Amino acid sequence: MQRCYARIEVPIDSHSPLVVVLSATAALMPLNAAGQLSPEVSSARCTPAVNELHYPAAALSARIIGVVSATVDFDNRGAIASIQAKGHPLLASGVVTALRSAVPTSTCSGQKAAMQFSFVIDDGIDPKTPISVTSVSAFDYRIVAPAEVIEMSISDPAWIFSRKGRFFHHVKIALSKLKFW
Repeated sequence: MQRCYARIEVPIDSHSPLVVVLSATAALMPLNAAGQLSPEVSSARCTPAVNELHYPAAALSARIIGVVSATVDFDNRGAIASIQAKGHPLLASGVVTALRSAVPTSTCSGQKAAMQFSFVIDDGIDPKTPISVTSVSAFDYRIVAPAEVIEMSISDPAWIFSRKGRFFHHVKIALSKLKFW
């Protein structure tokens, strides 16, 4: 697809801020061969509803955090035609699954939307708190999960690491092998 760019010339003073703003705005609007605006990243009126978004269990157990950037192409009916997701594979697979289950909207027909999903594990919240999905904007989502509590125990007592402790440990082992009848 060949892209053409529109140029607007206004017969006003060339140093006027109006001319600079208009020419910069017009230069950023790509046109197709017929002179119509080509479908680039969509406007704010196209808001796809992503309802089934969650933190993937495999990514949560592996403590994977990060950002997934997705570009979604909509067909003429408003359904998702293709999805390109960039980010960690475990997180990106959850985003693709959620986007595939999104309900088609007629406002998005023939458009392209760039979306961003931020996955965060917060160790400052209670571990029993459910995973929260918030929409920062129409194309920006934040998924926050509580950190899993990991219990650790030390199998060797600390006294065994000193010279005196090793001596008492050997004495304890020797006494345990003795049998009294």
